[in-house]
Amino acid sequence: MSARAGSIDFMSALRASLLLLALVVAGCGQSKKPPTAPVPVAESAVQDPDHKLYEQVRSGQYQLGSAQDDLQGVIELATKVSKSAGGTASHGFKDLLTKLNSAGQKLGDYTDETPSFEEFKKDISGQDERRLNAIQAGNDTLGEISDAQDILENLMVGAPADVKADLQKIQDGLDDSVDAVQAGIVALGGKVDEDDDVTPGSPGATTGS
Repeated sequence: MSARAGSIDFMSALRASLLLLALVVAGCGQSKKPPTAPVPVAESAVQDPDHKLYEQVRSGQYQLGSAQDDLQGVIELATKVSKSAGGTASHGFKDLLTKLNSAGQKLGDYTDETPSFEEFKKDISGQDERRLNAIQAGNDTLGEISDAQDILENLMVGAPADVKADLQKIQDGLDDSVDAVQAGIVALGGKVDEDDDVTPGSPGATTGS
């Protein structure tokens, strides 16, 4: 073999080696993926117990206040209709108003605006006791409303069409107040008392969780 031929073979082999190396480097560059960003770990969702109690009381008081507003509207309408009632109906309206006023009074102590959290947490044990008392008051209120609904049902029997229409408005208002009281009890962390028979089939006790 001549020196020139050997030189050509060496250069060809060198070029082939460099080409192969370039392909390997290029291939490695294409297959390399950028690093995946780490998935952030969610912070603990555990809520401060004092703040949780505060939110329960604030939400519950709002619902009980709404129920009291509904009752006040019902009382005003029942008072108006009762003025034109005579005979046994007048006695029925008297009993109805007694029950409605009693229901409203039971809620009265638990419908004030909730103080700031800073003030609230100064007496956590007292606020928790108040929450439990509010649950009891809510269930007692449902008992009074249930009695009022029974009286109202009797008043509807044989009532003139215009009076019956007003009585239906009273019934609708009582239904709204029942819904609000029940929502308030639940918001406060309690359960609706099944003995009141206002929510058929609902498990219940008057104490909070």
